[in-house]
Amino acid sequence: MLLHSNSNLKHQTRLACGLIPLLNMLQAYGVNPEDALLAVGIRLIEFNDPAFTIPLEKELAIIDRALDIIQCETPSLALAKYYHLHNFSVLGLAIRSCHSLGDVFELFRRYPRLQWGICETLAEVHETKISFELLAGKTQLEQFLLERDMACVKTLLSEVLGEEFMIDQVSFSFVEPKNQSLYTDFFNCPVLFSQEKTAFTVDIAELEKTIPTADALSKNFYEAQCARLSAEIDRPFQYEFIVRDQLMRLTPLPSFDTLAKHIQIEPRTLQRLLKKEGTTFSDILREVRIKRATDLLQYSPYTHEQIATELGFNDAVAFSHAFKIWFSVSPREWLKQ
Repeated sequence: MLLHSNSNLKHQTRLACGLIPLLNMLQAYGVNPEDALLAVGIRLIEFNDPAFTIPLEKELAIIDRALDIIQCETPSLALAKYYHLHNFSVLGLAIRSCHSLGDVFELFRRYPRLQWGICETLAEVHETKISFELLAGKTQLEQFLLERDMACVKTLLSEVLGEEFMIDQVSFSFVEPKNQSLYTDFFNCPVLFSQEKTAFTVDIAELEKTIPTADALSKNFYEAQCARLSAEIDRPFQYEFIVRDQLMRLTPLPSFDTLAKHIQIEPRTLQRLLKKEGTTFSDILREVRIKRATDLLQYSPYTHEQIATELGFNDAVAFSHAFKIWFSVSPREWLKQ
C-alpha cells in the first residue's frame, strides 16, 4: 500500500516483477514488450533479477505507454486476468500457504513493498461487513490503476481460494462508462459509479474461508524469504547478477558475444557495465565454471567429456587442464579427496 500523494509516490521504488502481467498482455496483443520498456531505459533481461526495482514514475510511464498501444474496451479488466500468484515470487507462494484470506490481507500489511498494487488501501469494519477503500488521484491513468487494482483483488483471491471470491458491492468515484455491464459481469455483483469513494465490500465470513493449499510450515519458510527480499529491495541493480544467472542456466556455456546477443545488449556496452561494477566476463565465467564443474562431478552421472561440453570446453583434456589450474589436482583426484 503506497501513499497516494504524487509527491511521495514518485520517490518510491517497487519490484519490477509487478509489471510482468502487463508485459504478457502486450505479447498477447502482438506487441514486443521491449517497445514499452526501452522508452524508459529498461531491458527485459533485467527482470531476471528477483530484487530488480524501478521507480514508480517509470512504472507509470510504462503503463501509460502500454495503454496507448493496446486497443481494448476495458484494459483494466483485461489486464487483471493476466495476474497470477506465480507472477509475484515468494509473496505468491506465501499467499498460497496462508490459512485464510484474512491471513492474506495481514501478509499484505506486513510486506507492502512486495505488493503489485499502487493505490493506498484503507479498511473499515461494519458489523458483519468489511469495506476496502482504494485511494488515488483523478487522472485517467489513476482511474485505470484504481480499476486494475480492484479487479486484481477479485482475480487473485479467487485463484487463492480455488473458487470465486465473492464481493458484495463495488463502487467507483468516477462517472458510469458506456460499457457498465462489463464491470458487472466481471465482479459478479452490483457496481455503482459516481460514488463518494472507490471501494469494495465483502462479508467478513468470506475472509474466514480456508485456503485449500494452506501449509503453516511452508508459510513460515516463504514469509522468511519475503522478509529477506523486502530488505534487499534497495540494493543497487547489477549486470553481474544477470551474467552469472545466465551462465548458470545456459548449456553449453556461451562466449561473451553470444551471451551479449542472448540478453540483447551490445558487447561493448555490457563490457563497460561490468567494468563499472568492478568485474569482467572472464572472472564470472571462471567462477561459474568452477561451481558447475564441482556440482556435475559430485551429483551427476556425466562423463568428463559431457561435462567439458556443458562448460564450453573443446574436449575433456581442455577441461582437465583448466580443473588442475583451479584445484592443483585432476577431476578424478579431486573426487577421491
